[in-house]
Amino acid sequence: MDAHNLAMLVSLATAARDAAAASRVQAQRQLDAARAQLDVLHGYARDYARRAQDQLAAGCDRMAQTNARAFGGRLEEAVAAQLRELQSREAQFTRADEHWRELASKVQRLQLLAERREQSERERTQRREQKTTDEIARVLALRRASMNADS
Repeated sequence: MDAHNLAMLVSLATAARDAAAASRVQAQRQLDAARAQLDVLHGYARDYARRAQDQLAAGCDRMAQTNARAFGGRLEEAVAAQLRELQSREAQFTRADEHWRELASKVQRLQLLAERREQSERERTQRREQKTTDEIARVLALRRASMNADS
C-alpha cells in the first residue's frame, strides 16, 4: 500500500471516528436527559405519595381515595416506563462508546502504520544517499589514485 492510499485510509478512519464521537456525545445527552426525567418523576411520585397520605390521614371521601390511588398507579407506571427508557439509553450509550473506542483504536493503528512507513522510507532514502555518496567517494579516490600513478 502506497503512502497516498494509507493517508486516505487514515483520513477516512478519522472522519468515521469523529462521526462516532458525535454520536457518542448525542447518546450521552439522551442518557443524561433520561436520568434527569427519571429523577423528576421519582421526586414528583414521592411528593404526590406524601400529599395523598396526608389527605387520607385527614380523612377524605371514597372517590378522592380511589382517584389518588389510580393517579399514584399511573405515576408508578410512568416511573417504570422511564426506567426502561433509561436502560435503553444506557445500552445505546454503551454501544456508541464501544464503537467510538474501536474506531479511535483503528485510527491510532493506521497512524502508527503510516509513521512506520514514513520512517522506513526515510531510512531507505538515507541508505540510497549514503550509497551514492560512498560510490562518488570511491570513484574520486580511484581517479586520484590513477592520476597519482600516472604522474
